[in-house]
Amino acid sequence: MSCFHYPKIDMKLTGQRLREECQRKNFTVKDIQNYLQIGAFQSVYAWFSGKALPSLDNMYALSYLLGRSIDELIVPQKKRILSEESSYSMEYATKDK
Repeated sequence: MSCFHYPKIDMKLTGQRLREECQRKNFTVKDIQNYLQIGAFQSVYAWFSGKALPSLDNMYALSYLLGRSIDELIVPQKKRILSEESSYSMEYATKDK
């Protein structure tokens, strides 16, 4: 293996994307809370602000509700690619939309 990439999620940008997609479909925080059957609407606000991410089950349900794939909802952090020769060698790139 000459290079590997460990993907990480940009929580803040993912939260913004979730909020934008919900607004685009005219879903309120209360709508999301009811659809996912979660007890506290604060969880949804935490997702939208990037302080937390939905569980995989909730992300899957949101993708269905919003008509987007999970990959379309998740925003990756800048990629860090490490080579075998040096664990300090880094190359940065961003995922295009």
